[in-house]
Amino acid sequence: LLAEASKILREIVRRHGKVLFVCTKKQGAEIVKEVAEECGQHYVTNKWLGGMLTNWKTISKSIKKLREIEAELADEKSTLTKKERLMLDRRRIKLVNQLGGIREMNRLPDLVFVIDTPRESLAIAEAKSLGVPVMAIVDTNSNPDSIDYPIPGNDDSIKAIKLYMTVIGDALKNALENLPMQKEQNREKREDRKVQSRKPSKGINKSFKKDEKLPATHKENRTPAIRKEAKTPAVKSEAKVPATNSEVKA
Repeated sequence: LLAEASKILREIVRRHGKVLFVCTKKQGAEIVKEVAEECGQHYVTNKWLGGMLTNWKTISKSIKKLREIEAELADEKSTLTKKERLMLDRRRIKLVNQLGGIREMNRLPDLVFVIDTPRESLAIAEAKSLGVPVMAIVDTNSNPDSIDYPIPGNDDSIKAIKLYMTVIGDALKNALENLPMQKEQNREKREDRKVQSRKPSKGINKSFKKDEKLPATHKENRTPAIRKEAKTPAVKSEAKVPATNSEVKA
């Protein structure tokens, strides 16, 4: 099942999708964060805040605030006092720990990967409510009914978590390495389709615009049509005047 899960994750990355890794337990937080950052995926390793998926509008405001604080601290012309700078830095660290792994997430993930299902029940419930598939390590104390892609295994051992993440990390890296080649192949296919769809031009070159005059060689030598002479209207015969009586006698 771990091998099948790797194929699914590889296919998601090939389709330019994103995976959200969730592991807030100390045994696996660091290795999950490391693999997610190397593969350009999202992660939550400190604490799952309620509404991270279902109330994204509020979470996005916190991410925006984090960026504003970082910009203010990086501004050399800032007039902040030493105390104000220290307070802002503490707030920045807190927001980074909570939201650092999802600060670049501008849409729902294509899949949520969970290490400990009883511990991350809130994350699973939010993903299921939004129709996001869930893949998880299912231990003997876990319920696999709510998991779309269960992987039976130990979710407490550090060595076991490293094994899972190493296999998954290799699959994601392999998919990412093949992305440029796949883009090039898709571009070549599109160009081939365009060439095949072009029909050979017949007769006059179609590249001329409507207002342009075609060269004389393309014009057909037509003889001017002979105009028909207008017929003169027929002269009506004069109406005969009836003869008088005297003329009849003569």
